[in-house]
Amino acid sequence: MRENRICLTHGTADRLLEALAVSGAELHPSSLQARDFTPHVSVMREALNELCGTGENLINVLVGVGKDYRGGPDVTCQRFYGELPPGSVLHVEEGIYVASPCLNLLLEARELHLVNLCCMLGRYLGTFSTAASDGGGNEIVRRAPLVREDELGRYLSHFRYTAGTEKLREAMRFTCENAASPQEVNLQLALCLPPSCNGFALKKPVMNYPIKLDGNDRRFYDADHMRIDLYWPEAGFGLEYQGEKEHKDRMIQDIARWYAARSKGSELWFVTKEQLGDAVPMDFIAREVARRTRKKINEQT
Repeated sequence: MRENRICLTHGTADRLLEALAVSGAELHPSSLQARDFTPHVSVMREALNELCGTGENLINVLVGVGKDYRGGPDVTCQRFYGELPPGSVLHVEEGIYVASPCLNLLLEARELHLVNLCCMLGRYLGTFSTAASDGGGNEIVRRAPLVREDELGRYLSHFRYTAGTEKLREAMRFTCENAASPQEVNLQLALCLPPSCNGFALKKPVMNYPIKLDGNDRRFYDADHMRIDLYWPEAGFGLEYQGEKEHKDRMIQDIARWYAARSKGSELWFVTKEQLGDAVPMDFIAREVARRTRKKINEQT
């Protein structure tokens, strides 16, 4: 009897990939193809619940052309036509596989709006995960990036044309690596997305750019180096996002960072949550970035 294998995709894969990345688990690439998987998850429901807490949520699975798509009322089958490049599927445990970050992005790109795809890509390229805390809220935890930009580029080179590939390539033009929070992604995209997506089409910054501090600089900020959320090295200009729950100690630290940046010849501006959500201050900030980076903002009529 043929082994029953399932491959998780979309939101189900997303949750599992995040959880495994936070735990530091190592996943092994598989050479299996979409046609090798079935949509029948019922026999693995208990194992799935333990893995990613799917509970009664909808489960997304990968299937190939010509497969039986009736996996049950709580199963959505994601069809893939053609051959998958090496490393598209990762082995989790017996009978359970998950779409790699590259494949999951490609599958999502077929359905997501460009802005939403950029937000997802920014999270995958970033060094953060939003995980449920003991108090029931959300907290940011650190993890390695789910995928690297060059890795994703190599993956897409295997496809001449597949639904979603061009949109994902376009998303890569506007999205940066190494963001450390969702709001850093939002700020970067607000500045870099094209006007058609309500952005300013500015040059991409380097995210969390490291600046080495010497003895003189450490009079202001006592550390070997500091990182700036969004930084344009050629302009010596950067932006720091101020979180929702800033306090006196953080304010003192930010002032110290500002002095340290100035001592290294860099200018540092701060952006608050309220400013990020307001068109007027964002227009002012974007024009300053444009002026510093010698980029003309495309005026929409």
